[in-house]
Amino acid sequence: MLTLVCGGALCCCSSYIGFAINWHYKKRNIFFSEMLNFIDFVTDNISFLKSPLQNIITTFIQNKKNDFAKLLWEYLNILQSGQNVNLQNLSNLLNLNLLKNDEKELVINFFNSLGKLDSETQLFNLKNYKTQIKKFGEQAEKKLKVTGGLAYKLGILFGIGIMILVV
Repeated sequence: MLTLVCGGALCCCSSYIGFAINWHYKKRNIFFSEMLNFIDFVTDNISFLKSPLQNIITTFIQNKKNDFAKLLWEYLNILQSGQNVNLQNLSNLLNLNLLKNDEKELVINFFNSLGKLDSETQLFNLKNYKTQIKKFGEQAEKKLKVTGGLAYKLGILFGIGIMILVV
């Protein structure tokens, strides 16, 4: 009886580890897709409505609770407090473990450039950032499908294998 309980616990732990790895890749994929949505939203608002940056951000993050929305909330707080948006503030702000260093650098540069240029130059920069973020998003989606799915399935299979060996 005790071996059955131990085997079940090990199976659950192994499955959870596979699920956690899959969830990490899913969060990366969501981050980049939300960032692409935000770039499109900012582009539309700058092109047609000429809305202030704080209003654009506030409108975009309503009812969102993912990692990118949290990052935008913190960025908005920096803007509203009147602090200078510099690389140090942004690097402290971007303490996400789900991004690689080159991705963090791109996101920091993106936020550092927001609202500091005229509308034509800003639209050109947004277009360039969108192509770079799209590449990172495609890589994240590929990793989610391949590595994330594999980790999830292997976690379950490994847990079942441990349970068979223990019992």
